[in-house]
Amino acid sequence: MSEPPDPVGDQPRRLLGLGFWAIMACALLSVLAGVAVAELGPKLWPGKAAPAPVTQPTPTSLGERAKSR
Repeated sequence: MSEPPDPVGDQPRRLLGLGFWAIMACALLSVLAGVAVAELGPKLWPGKAAPAPVTQPTPTSLGERAKSR
């Protein structure tokens, strides 16, 4: 006859093993790196200056120009 099954040996695997925590650590580091780039990026690498806005002539200046001719 065979022995009865051992209840301790039939425990399910842990779901939150070492691989899970390694992935969570990588995810947390990625989020923190993104926050650091968003906060420190403009200070460390300033972008080019914005070009001056193009001004359109106003209708009054067109009317004044027509009167002066």
